[in-house]
Amino acid sequence: MALNFKNKIIIFVFIFLTVSSLSAKEVTIVDEMGRKVKINVPVKKAVIIMAPEFIPAFDLWDQVVGVSYWIYKEYKFFSYIKPDWKKNVLPVGSGMGRYINIETLLKLKPDIVITGPFYPYVVKFMEKQGLKVITINPDTISEFYKTSKLFGILFGKEKRAQFLVNEMEKVFNFIQKRVANISQPKKAVWIYRLQPLGIGCKGSIIEDIFKKLNIINVGELINPNCKTILEISIEHLIKYNPDIIFLWGFTKAKPEDILNNSQWKLIKAVKESKVYKVPKNLGTWSPSLAILSLWIAIKVYPEKFKDVNFIEYSNSFYQKIFGVPYSKVVLDE
Repeated sequence: MALNFKNKIIIFVFIFLTVSSLSAKEVTIVDEMGRKVKINVPVKKAVIIMAPEFIPAFDLWDQVVGVSYWIYKEYKFFSYIKPDWKKNVLPVGSGMGRYINIETLLKLKPDIVITGPFYPYVVKFMEKQGLKVITINPDTISEFYKTSKLFGILFGKEKRAQFLVNEMEKVFNFIQKRVANISQPKKAVWIYRLQPLGIGCKGSIIEDIFKKLNIINVGELINPNCKTILEISIEHLIKYNPDIIFLWGFTKAKPEDILNNSQWKLIKAVKESKVYKVPKNLGTWSPSLAILSLWIAIKVYPEKFKDVNFIEYSNSFYQKIFGVPYSKVVLDE
């Protein structure tokens, strides 16, 4: 039975239902790199390098044996949910799957390694060592939903996967009703780094979020054919004059670096002090991307969300998805 993850529109749903109805013990997944991977489900021992927040969202603590170094050593979120989560888990890699400790991986003997497709030679190397590897790269919200369902199949938690999707959709529906009738959409730019200046473009979940929220993506205005990150000059940004500037949560730059820089003073967002750094705890490869979208919407169209208490709304979502309130996670900032 084949689960085609690369062709992500109809085949995924059809096979998802077929696998569930037949209670199959083995599925064949065509992953982001077009590789066919046969895997027995539910998976009992997994290494999850990418999309790690599916671990608490799906309650996979007893099915995961390895994570990235960053998650293991620096990420506090998991400890809020399960203080002893590291007891049976080891760090195995870093750099979005670029660096892998193969000795640790072979020692763990995982049923599957879930990583990104960004370093194909690393994936091939792991395969040569006898490891089964699945690559994922959801670059739209709908593809993220399909990734959620993929995890549901792999770990025997299809109902939970649908629950996650439904809860996220409730948030997006709530936001879209508020922003649907905006006659003059605001222009926003998503900055990944200041030196050299790199901004969000096409081919990412951020682009999809902007579209859903009725926000014009400045990166796409500058170059309609760009992909992922576009390097530009400050003069380009001045020309397109964004209303809002967002700094990626993991960049070292701070809003003050822009607000206090005379080169940026002609930009509308700077004149109006609408430069914001995104909270690190709101990820794009996580169910929390729904709350990230609400956070963005409130910053761009505050007049549409005057009655919304962001913390209370987020607390409710996080409690249902992760088992802890958002206000506790904010401590990780």
